[in-house]
Amino acid sequence: MNLGELVHLLGDGKQYHICIHDLSGLLEYESYQIGSPYEYHSRDICNAAKTTSKGMQLCLACKYLALEKAIETKESYHGACPLGVYEVVTPVVIEGKVVCVIFIGNLHYRQRDLAKDIHRTVKFTKVDEHLLLEEAKHLCPVEHLEPLTQMAELISSYICLLYQTIRIKVHSDTHWAVEALKKYIAQYYDKDLKLSHLARLYYLNETYLGRLFKQQEGTTFTNYLNNIRVETACKMLKMTDNSILSISMAVGFNNVTYFNRVFKKQTGMTPAEYRKTD
Repeated sequence: MNLGELVHLLGDGKQYHICIHDLSGLLEYESYQIGSPYEYHSRDICNAAKTTSKGMQLCLACKYLALEKAIETKESYHGACPLGVYEVVTPVVIEGKVVCVIFIGNLHYRQRDLAKDIHRTVKFTKVDEHLLLEEAKHLCPVEHLEPLTQMAELISSYICLLYQTIRIKVHSDTHWAVEALKKYIAQYYDKDLKLSHLARLYYLNETYLGRLFKQQEGTTFTNYLNNIRVETACKMLKMTDNSILSISMAVGFNNVTYFNRVFKKQTGMTPAEYRKTD
């Protein structure tokens, strides 16, 4: 059984959510691949929390702090995000280094008053409070965290066992962090993504990571991100009657003038001209 099969066995159809954050490239190898739903905090309340720029920034900052504590202590712990959503956090340590971190979250712990946490947080993030309250109804209610901590440590032990029994083949033509950025873009291209924020999540220098990305992909992080956004916008222009403004917002551009400029640079046409082509 590979890691993906184990994670799906434990997580599919459950209210709690398992997420494994790679810090070493381990999850790029076949025996460790788990699939995108388990690589991100992707449950509905987390996605709702990221619907504004400040909301996205807050989520990334919270995840960075969680990773920082896991790396420093190298021990399991649990805690809540600003919305009051709980999670268990377990670092996976191989040869003295934290190679990835396991999160088991989407938890409503001991009937915590989430309404207060949500109300306080949306004053900063400007996320729709009603939407968050609705999504909070679907959290996994728990009274004791020990079983989930044991589950996270079981997954950690299995990763260590796989590492000992399966030899990893190194791929010199790609860098794991660049692949991680590409996956993050595919998942969140419509959000306010900045290389500086993602570099922190993978504990790499922003300038170094940007250089790696350009060397491997032949373009900058920003250009790659905008390419994905424009490709998606092209599909929406052909398949929907949505306004150009709404499409620009839907694919991650906060300024329609900038969207028009980027779109024309990449396609040779304005969005309105592209929509009229066959």
